[in-house]
Amino acid sequence: MKEGSKMPRADCKQMMQHTVAKPPAGLLEAFSDAITVMTDQLRTLCFQSRRLRAARDLLLPRLMSGEVEVSSLDGGEILSV
Repeated sequence: MKEGSKMPRADCKQMMQHTVAKPPAGLLEAFSDAITVMTDQLRTLCFQSRRLRAARDLLLPRLMSGEVEVSSLDGGEILSV
């Protein structure tokens, strides 16, 4: 057992001494199918968040400086440059 700053930690050699139960193949497959949907959605949301952050970082300084003006929210064009 290694000593951490707040709590003891196990090393790899010690962890290899413990047995771990392996679930049946059907259960592993069902879990994998369920978690794949979640990880795909997480990946999509992460990429979308990055794109939105980049758009914000590009537009906000222009909006604050007056370079880009929000002219109207009624129909047609929303932003004027």
